[in-house]
Amino acid sequence: MVLRILEEPVDETSQPVEVSIAARLAGCAVACLIALIPAVATSYGAYQLTKLLRGMKDAESVPNAAAMASMLSSFNLPIIIGFAICAVLALGFALVLATNPRLRLASVGLPCTIAILFMAAWPALLLWNVETRVLDVYKMTRRDDMTATAQTIAFLLFCAFLFGLLTQAASVIAPLTSLLIKPQSRSDPLAPRRAMVWLFGATLLLVFSGAYVIVA
Repeated sequence: MVLRILEEPVDETSQPVEVSIAARLAGCAVACLIALIPAVATSYGAYQLTKLLRGMKDAESVPNAAAMASMLSSFNLPIIIGFAICAVLALGFALVLATNPRLRLASVGLPCTIAILFMAAWPALLLWNVETRVLDVYKMTRRDDMTATAQTIAFLLFCAFLFGLLTQAASVIAPLTSLLIKPQSRSDPLAPRRAMVWLFGATLLLVFSGAYVIVA
């Protein structure tokens, strides 16, 4: 299968391949989910962590390190599951591009593919950065000024939540814009590149899922 992805494409039929609007909508829907699921899960995790941190108004309300790690794990569970699901979807896209000429035209183009994977990863990367900083404070591995550290955590947490919300809208708009492009205009020689990008994306999403497993 890997060789099929990497090899030069061949002209499998002399007739132009037709693709239905339903198939194209299905391709857009899958691409949308790959970005939307992590964005929703990240926004939820950022919102829960924000509520937790804002509730720490005095020493009695500050949880110990074990309790904080446990709460972060519960916040991260939807993100872990979401990334795992999206990795399977991305892998499916790679296999479709490698094996099925008809469905190959129904998938989104290379620029949209890169944008989808970026949108899936960026908000979660910000939230992961926040969580590691919070745990570093508990472990006393950060020697920075605590006021500056708190401000950095608050800023990154706000960005994670905001980008998560923006990604939810962009994840719907970006795939739908690919419907404006005629499927036959997608050059078949680019199919192996798109397949490799989706394969790389599936690996990246699994790495993010594993990173959230071990963060706490």
